[in-house]
Amino acid sequence: IAVDADVLFTCDVARLALYTDYFDAQQIIGAVAQQSDWYINGSVGDLRPDVVWPAAGRGINTGVLLLDLDRMRQERWRDLWSRLAREELRVRTQTGLADQDIFNLVDLRHPDLVYELPCSWNVQAHAHVTQHCCREEKICAIHWNSPEKLLSEHALA
Repeated sequence: IAVDADVLFTCDVARLALYTDYFDAQQIIGAVAQQSDWYINGSVGDLRPDVVWPAAGRGINTGVLLLDLDRMRQERWRDLWSRLAREELRVRTQTGLADQDIFNLVDLRHPDLVYELPCSWNVQAHAHVTQHCCREEKICAIHWNSPEKLLSEHALA
């Protein structure tokens, strides 16, 4: 399990690891869908379009990842992501969202490698969320993935 520092768990994180049981033979990554329009719009705010990387639909958010490290090694993960990133960097000047852009590129080109986790494991709490999820589910992880968190006086920020 890989987690950003701005994630608060409200459930036992060990429950998240159980989702590897749902991975099929090809899946090596579990992630929740991105809940903003970052990848859909192709540009957000003042960012140049060449900074926003391609993604499958809304994309995935890497604030909470479930990784099958043994399968990743078998699939030569390091070679895969670095080859795809080098190819994309011929077009893009930089990444806008660092590792998340790389994971989204892999998901776009190799969707068979990614299992979509329930959104309750990465509820993204920021001003640009357009997809509200988990209305029927218990929220297990709140991800405050926004620069605005630095300006917040909220106790959880």
